[in-house]
Amino acid sequence: MRRFRAKRRKPELNAQINVTNLVDVALTILIVFMLIAPFIAHSIPVALPKAEEKAISEPARITITLAPNKELYLGEIAITPEALGAKLAGYVLENPGLSVNVQSDARIPVQELVDVLDIIRQAGVTRIGLATEVKVGRP
Repeated sequence: MRRFRAKRRKPELNAQINVTNLVDVALTILIVFMLIAPFIAHSIPVALPKAEEKAISEPARITITLAPNKELYLGEIAITPEALGAKLAGYVLENPGLSVNVQSDARIPVQELVDVLDIIRQAGVTRIGLATEVKVGRP
C-alpha cells in the first residue's frame, strides 16, 4: 500500500506591493513636516548688526488736476497748459525721478486728458500715474 503523502506545495511568491501601507506612511510623514516647517523657519536666532537710522527720501511727487470746468491745476494752483510744460521741465531738471499723479474728472473728454499727458511726457516726466476711485459693487 501506498501511503498517502501530503503533497507539499512550494509557497507562491506574491510580487504585488501593498500600496495602502506605503500611502499611509507617506501622508503621515508629509503631515508631520507640514506641522514642523513653520517652527523650523522662525527658530534661527540671529543677532542683526546695528546701523545709524537715516530717513529714506521719497521721490518727488506732483499732483496735476483736470477739473470738471476744464481748468488745469498744478497742486492747488491754476495753471495754463503752456506754463505747465515749462514748470514740469524745470522740476525734471532738479529731480530726474519726478513722479506725476494726474487726477481727472470722469466727465472730461479723453482727448483733453491725453493732451495733458502729452504735455507731461514732453516735459521729460517718465513716471506718470492716473488717480482712480475703487468701484464698489459687483466685479
